[in-house]
Amino acid sequence: MVLGATHYRWHPKVQAVVERIERRYPQVQCNTYEDHPWPGWDAFSIDCWGPEGRGDAIAAGDGVRVLEFVLAMRRKPQLRHWIYLNTLWTSFGGKSIWTPDDHRGSLRHVHFTFWRF
Repeated sequence: MVLGATHYRWHPKVQAVVERIERRYPQVQCNTYEDHPWPGWDAFSIDCWGPEGRGDAIAAGDGVRVLEFVLAMRRKPQLRHWIYLNTLWTSFGGKSIWTPDDHRGSLRHVHFTFWRF
């Protein structure tokens, strides 16, 4: 599977979420990439990685803290789904198991996708 090119361009409301995450957790770097998670959605999706960015596993405790921070955040865009480790949450189905091994180990990161507006 070939993933798109990394970039840092978000819809302004999502950019505000990124800024709040990175201000609170300077050891976390956020990015997105072309067609992430689907064509046309990259401006509404965030991956939160370790300090070296995409491909640098987020510390396990930081991943939990970032997830909890965003979930508790007021005045954020409506979440469509998030993935961390082997958990997927969707606004239309709740929690389920995420079976791909692409959010654990050296690929550990927190993923958020907000509804397009």
